[in-house]
Amino acid sequence: MMMLSLLLAATTVAPPVGDNAQTYQLAPGVESRYRLFVPENWKPGDHWPLVVMLHGGGATENGPFDRDPAFRPRLFDAARAHHFILLSPRGHKGGWGAQLLVKGGGTGLPPRGTYRWPAPGALTGPPPDIAPKSVQDVALAQQDVFATIARVRAAYGTLPHPYLMGNSMGGQGTLHLAQDQPRTWCAISPSDGPFDPSSYPYARAKGTRAALFVHGDKDNVAPIESMVAMASGFEQAGIPTRLMVIPGGGHSDSWHRAMPAVFDFFARNPCDGK
Repeated sequence: MMMLSLLLAATTVAPPVGDNAQTYQLAPGVESRYRLFVPENWKPGDHWPLVVMLHGGGATENGPFDRDPAFRPRLFDAARAHHFILLSPRGHKGGWGAQLLVKGGGTGLPPRGTYRWPAPGALTGPPPDIAPKSVQDVALAQQDVFATIARVRAAYGTLPHPYLMGNSMGGQGTLHLAQDQPRTWCAISPSDGPFDPSSYPYARAKGTRAALFVHGDKDNVAPIESMVAMASGFEQAGIPTRLMVIPGGGHSDSWHRAMPAVFDFFARNPCDGK
């Protein structure tokens, strides 16, 4: 029996550390990928926090790591300093489960999981050309987030309640998942996400532990006024909330400049005991 136990221990392969990519079956006939960074000093038996990073529109799971190669070393160093494991899902055809209404939408709250884009007069750039997605695609995009979290938790023993962040479309996804699964997340940090704040169900996000909103004051895609109003709505709902405005920050780079503060914010809101 002892020899068998030793043999089994010897043949057990520890999951990879460092920067790596994984492929899996999201659904029958649907393959997906995710990107993972695990600090090199992680070892089996450790239980570290997981930070889920949602990429922006038109990107893939590689976006948060590769869009600015000069930023990648700083991102990984910050993860090492905090003992954070970083996960970037692909998100089936984008959207993260949020549906956006570019035109109209009527008054009052739209159907659950559907949000209005800021009014044309509020945009600081041209309105987007958003291709409609099927109900199945939207559901698979959201399922991809939770399926990858489950896979990483099984392999690396991450803590039960991850952190969630994302920029642009990833910021929209962060806000959507905060109200759809509010008790899942330790804390969230949406950045530069175009949103009509009047279409958001703030009361449904009340299970979220804390929120840090990030927005650049030179964003030429999403109006900063929308994010300011979103942060105010979270605060009024009783969620501890901070707003960080990045002077000179644009639509795609503000979260880079805010990243050390975002990780510090996450570290000050630990997952244990939620």
